Amino acid sequence: MMYRVFHELEKKLGRLKRKHPAHLKFQNPISLDQWRQTKNAFVIDSKQQLSFKKNPSEILKQKLEKILVGEFQYFNAKWIRIGKNYDWVTNPSNGYRYDAKQHWSEICRFNCRSWRYKICLGEIKVFIHLDYYQV
Repeated sequence: MMYRVFHELEKKLGRLKRKHPAHLKFQNPISLDQWRQTKNAFVIDSKQQLSFKKNPSEILKQKLEKILVGEFQYFNAKWIRIGKNYDWVTNPSNGYRYDAKQHWSEICRFNCRSWRYKICLGEIKVFIHLDYYQV
């Protein structure tokens, strides 16, 4: 309960918007070679060190084929064909279009048209694609 109270306070005071900005400005990007030279604590150093044999499943391959044609599985396990060039701010189940400039913490939870998928639709790609590229 304390977490929820603290979360709501952060939201009302605008602290969530400052902690998690919608538009990041990268000031000093580093090159890929520079990043590779940094000593980060990863479990493995590179994919070449992996020694297990790949074992792609037929189910995983079928899911990947659906994704490649623009069909995505949402959180209710329903596959929806949205196309390859979907705008990611329109709710595919009810057509509600979110304001892309509005911060996620400002989305009204009780708006009848938008509350169903409060998760930023642009981030759904991350959840959907995480395990499908193992084919």
